[in-house]
Amino acid sequence: MPAGYIVAATGALRNSRDVLTPTQIARHAMAATSDTVIRLITVSELAKGTARARTNGLMTWRFSAKNVRDAVWAASPEFQWDASSWKGIMAYAYSRPSAAVNWHDAADQSRLSIIEYSERWFQCPWLHISAVEGPISGMEYPMIAMENISNEIYDLYNVVTHAIGYMWFPMIVGSNVKPSVGLQLLRQEILGPQAFEDAFRTYIARWAYKHPSPADFPYDGRRGWPSRLLLATVVRGERSLRSQ
Repeated sequence: MPAGYIVAATGALRNSRDVLTPTQIARHAMAATSDTVIRLITVSELAKGTARARTNGLMTWRFSAKNVRDAVWAASPEFQWDASSWKGIMAYAYSRPSAAVNWHDAADQSRLSIIEYSERWFQCPWLHISAVEGPISGMEYPMIAMENISNEIYDLYNVVTHAIGYMWFPMIVGSNVKPSVGLQLLRQEILGPQAFEDAFRTYIARWAYKHPSPADFPYDGRRGWPSRLLLATVVRGERSLRSQ
């Protein structure tokens, strides 16, 4: 990669001392224990040309990742890089100065989304999740959610948190993201929202990284619902969907 570029990618950066400045490394260490946003690369540094250790030649960025079904990267010489964290998981945002009006707290939006889905469904297993600003909106890959500048900050948060939700489905669980009529019937007509969500958390924990189908939805014995009833409802819903 040209040395003047900043790179965001699936996976943990493994050679930070080769590609970041000592100041950026120190700021990252602060962000790793901070629930507020730390500017790792600032607009001022971009304007002054001091955001990179050097700008001539090429530079190799090395990333590694486990339990991912895909990988992606994005790069720009204009990326402002922001970070905060929650329970050891980094929340990043990469954006160009032209997007600052909406993206100034995108790292916090990433962090809030990580907390919501981790506490509600399944602990995020990765070392970071990043929101990356660019020419497209609503493209999701393991650890990376790509969005455009958006119309305003609330619109951006709506898209960022929606895209980060895809980290759980399909990225972690590995299931098809197409809505399951059968599971919707279970939630609305049989189990009810609370019982369904309890069972759904069990489903996620049991089937993470295993590419299940809706028919693999587990029997929640604590609630006393017969597994045949659950399976029959899911199958009935799926058949109804295919017949439409």
